[in-house]
Amino acid sequence: MFKNLRALLFASLIGLSLIIGSSCKHSTPAPIVVPENTITLNAQTHSLQDTFYVSRTQTSAVLQVIAMANPYATANSPGSFPSRLYIYTRSIDNPSSPTAYVNYNYSGSGFLQDTMGQYYYNVPNTNDTTSFTITMPLRANNINAVMDEFYFVYTSDHTFKGPLNTSQGNLENIVFGPAQFFVEYGKLIEYGGLHIYNPYTTVVSYHPAYDIIGNYSEYFYNTPADSLDIGVVQNANNSLFTGKIYSVPGNGTMYVRDTLFPYSTATDTDVMNRYNALIANATTSPPDSMRTGDIYLIYFRNGQATTKYACMKIIYVYPENGLQGVGHDNEYIIFNVKK
Repeated sequence: MFKNLRALLFASLIGLSLIIGSSCKHSTPAPIVVPENTITLNAQTHSLQDTFYVSRTQTSAVLQVIAMANPYATANSPGSFPSRLYIYTRSIDNPSSPTAYVNYNYSGSGFLQDTMGQYYYNVPNTNDTTSFTITMPLRANNINAVMDEFYFVYTSDHTFKGPLNTSQGNLENIVFGPAQFFVEYGKLIEYGGLHIYNPYTTVVSYHPAYDIIGNYSEYFYNTPADSLDIGVVQNANNSLFTGKIYSVPGNGTMYVRDTLFPYSTATDTDVMNRYNALIANATTSPPDSMRTGDIYLIYFRNGQATTKYACMKIIYVYPENGLQGVGHDNEYIIFNVKK
């Protein structure tokens, strides 16, 4: 059962902010900190993992761990309530060789050192739920960063010997945890509902090409070719809609169709690696007409643009069933792009 009680602790080191919540008989209004990710541990769920994605420019992430005490436990029952909270971090840019876990340390109020010199938060003596929220620094603007792990573990009042120590004595010290947050870098921004039309369209405001990097539609004429990343192939014989795309000659943007690519969770590294794995299939003019659900990996402008890779998903293709004549040349393709 939760009590409406809070305590506030601030620790400053390298621009970090820390907020600890626990039980007390009164409360003082505190700044609202909204966690980006929360893991809740209890008697049924002693440990848990979760992954979330951040852009390369994000400098920090607010993480929260909640430990819900066993309502039937008593203070005389060993291991019923956590006494310490240890935090470790490591980088996993190469899954086969992650860096070593590093104890995350503070010099602020509420943190102590154990007999090994490690820092831990001294959990208030309470039979209630303990909530811990912290702002952790990220490896912002590091093009080589792939993933970081933040490892939280609640222990009894004994020295914890680290995440990789599997001795029985060390494992018996764990009350709740680990709670492991995996932060993947390279989150992409999605631009949705983009349209390109049949070049024979009769509507002046409908454009048959798109500058994907600049995020605006274009005409073929009076537009530099190097900005026409995608256009609809014009039928040479009549106004019938081809449904095919290409990068306008002189632009150099390449496409690879890959319907198995994990578009919804893709990072910039995923796009780059997958494109390079399929580079033998890359072309400026995909041979097939677009189909709803198709996914394409994109390499922009011979690598000369600031944005080099993206992924595209075909949302809808509107053909007018092969009809010709006035009012039947306004077919279009709707697509989304992540870059």
